[in-house]
Amino acid sequence: MSLFKSKLTHKINNILCVESLYSMFLFSKMGYKFENTLLFTTTRLDYELINQFPNYLIIDDSELKSYFNSLGNISKFIFKSGLDFKKYNVVNNFITENASGCDVFGHDHLLISSFFFLRKKKLIEDGHGNYIKRKFGLLQKLCPFYKTHGYSPMVGEIYLTGILSVPNEILKKIKNINVNSLNDGKDFEKYIKIPKNINADSLVITQPFFNDGYLSETEHISLFKNVIKRIEGTIIIKAHPRDKVDYGDFNCHVVNKNIPIELVVSNSPQLKFIYIINSTSMYTIKLLSSNVIINYLTKDVISEKFLKDCINSELVFKEL
Repeated sequence: MSLFKSKLTHKINNILCVESLYSMFLFSKMGYKFENTLLFTTTRLDYELINQFPNYLIIDDSELKSYFNSLGNISKFIFKSGLDFKKYNVVNNFITENASGCDVFGHDHLLISSFFFLRKKKLIEDGHGNYIKRKFGLLQKLCPFYKTHGYSPMVGEIYLTGILSVPNEILKKIKNINVNSLNDGKDFEKYIKIPKNINADSLVITQPFFNDGYLSETEHISLFKNVIKRIEGTIIIKAHPRDKVDYGDFNCHVVNKNIPIELVVSNSPQLKFIYIINSTSMYTIKLLSSNVIINYLTKDVISEKFLKDCINSELVFKEL
């Protein structure tokens, strides 16, 4: 892949800078259309999926990070300040030529967020990131523009679903997204095929423990087989978008991992139970479907030791 791939089919009014399908879905829930939005992302999202959308710019994630890490400290600071992107100035030129006066939505804590450091922006929920009270270093205290997760004065609004309480410091910026609205979010479904009326008693949600280096692939498979064998009735598996493990021999229905879990749940009318090891998605699911019983193993930060201990142990799930 070259430095980036791009496609433009319509005039651009908005830029969406994200690496999350769920945030794309929320953007659609807010009433915005992808046909006049430049989706600015990286190869952390599947290219074949993003290619379904009308406008995008995709940067090779590993190449960008490798290049950034090769820079000296001063050059890194200049890059993240949006002043000079070195060989990635071609990306900045593309934005200037095609979307210079557009509103910017998305996330402010990604490496690709640097391309919009000097622009006003509106944030969209990304897991529990905006619900955590942040502690900043000396640089951020001296210059608040370098603060992330909505604390920067360059962030005007933060759109959240209300899964947790919000720090007082950013409370005035918060705008609510109603995830239960049936009238919004349809634009996202124009590009992502959503299965209807999925029939199962239980849903198991995976996480990319193998891809993130916590477990070997064999250990990862053993862990989720240990989860599956404790569940009765029909089961569907929804893998995390970055989970590359094949669940074909689990004797369960496996849904497209690129579909936001919230859409899987809302299209599973018979669903009774959800099993999660640890994921912030359980809070959003609770908003969508209060009748479904959500079972989780821990709310603590996941560790390699914890996961390996779970492979052969008698798992004790807690109800949310």
